[in-house]
Amino acid sequence: MSRRDEKESGITVLTLSNGMEVWLKPLRPGATAPPAPIGAPSISFAVLARGGASLAPPAERSAALLAGQLVAGGGVGGMTPAQRAQALQGRPIVVQPFVTANAHGMNASARPPDIDAVLNLVHLHFTAPNVGLDDNTRDVWGPISDEIKSRVGFTPDAYALSVYDAAWIAALSYIESHGGSDLRRAAFARNAQRYWGLTGSTALDANGDRKSGNFDFWLIRDGQWVRAGQYVNSRVVR
Repeated sequence: MSRRDEKESGITVLTLSNGMEVWLKPLRPGATAPPAPIGAPSISFAVLARGGASLAPPAERSAALLAGQLVAGGGVGGMTPAQRAQALQGRPIVVQPFVTANAHGMNASARPPDIDAVLNLVHLHFTAPNVGLDDNTRDVWGPISDEIKSRVGFTPDAYALSVYDAAWIAALSYIESHGGSDLRRAAFARNAQRYWGLTGSTALDANGDRKSGNFDFWLIRDGQWVRAGQYVNSRVVR
């Protein structure tokens, strides 16, 4: 980590090992922060990167501009927005991802005691947006979902069915490699690229993430969370 001090503005810039810059401006000695309304968030910060929708292919830029809303409305970490609100128990924690024409990132705010929670939530927004299931392929995943529900008592979500697909890929890779540890990794990569499971294609990109995925996003209507649409095959549908 390196540090530089901007004397004129009083800003300290910390450059982390991954290239990220953290800009800090402490209060002057003896100064106090303006009082915040009772219950209001008192720490606000933003995570910002240049690029935004301009990084997407021209045909996908309109969809890219909706990405922030899709993640915010779809939930993260396996929790729907309603479940997340219940877990936060009324704490004023706000995380809002955004994508503009030339930038992308997140705005966040919380009270000082909740800083760990808001940072964890930011991390989940980057790494674990909730996936969805394509209603048009219900005939593929529906019977397995119903069978699981009959055994465990609740309907499995898309994450659970993704694990089902991953287990099949692991099993096929073990059979193909005859259990040899030196061959299993390559077999897994081949099977992931060609397998089509309950949640669709499991092909991976250069970062090891799935190349395609479906996402649900939710809105409040008449006091209830309802699914308002889906992002399926690189397009928004209702």
